[in-house]
Amino acid sequence: SIIKGTLGTHPGNGFFPPELALNNESLDRIESEYVIADESIGNTDSVVKYKTKYLLVSNKEMIEVFRSYPNKLDAKKLVTYALENSEENSLTVVPTDVEVFGHHYEERIEFLSQFLDSKEIEFITAREAVQKFGPHAPTLSSIKLSSWQQPAGLGLWNGTVLQKQYLEFAHYVTECVHGIEDEHVMQLLDKGWSSCYLFWQIGRA
Repeated sequence: SIIKGTLGTHPGNGFFPPELALNNESLDRIESEYVIADESIGNTDSVVKYKTKYLLVSNKEMIEVFRSYPNKLDAKKLVTYALENSEENSLTVVPTDVEVFGHHYEERIEFLSQFLDSKEIEFITAREAVQKFGPHAPTLSSIKLSSWQQPAGLGLWNGTVLQKQYLEFAHYVTECVHGIEDEHVMQLLDKGWSSCYLFWQIGRA
């Protein structure tokens, strides 16, 4: 209801993995029509079919542009750059955290507004992308361990003793609440699973 009231649309049947961290095991557990993935999965096609679901594969170069700091982005120049580096009627997937627009970079709200108002580029939802490009998407039988961090891998999340202990505790809690249907409990877990907790523990043990 919040998404409907704020954005005027219903949520799609998709999944945005924290930091786009994925491997075959986690991907098989996700019961969604489509999943957002990083191109480090081993494929750079914008849409690929994986078993019963689709993967919308991000354009890492465009993501780095959106997240660049402290540069102030120019919407018109970025539109020109995007058009020069893509084929006509092709799809470019650029997933990023909402905090990029207004939290870390205050001026990016204005930039985003100008970018979305562009007449040269058509903006579509993830569901629309699947409907349009899914029927002709290549098939992928497996993926590489991936995330949008550089270098590739999950070093930011499993690099310290504290992070590993947190993950062990998270698995323990998951087993404890299995089968419990309590909305309050699930809301607490939703907050606890935040990838930021792991990220900000780097070197701070």
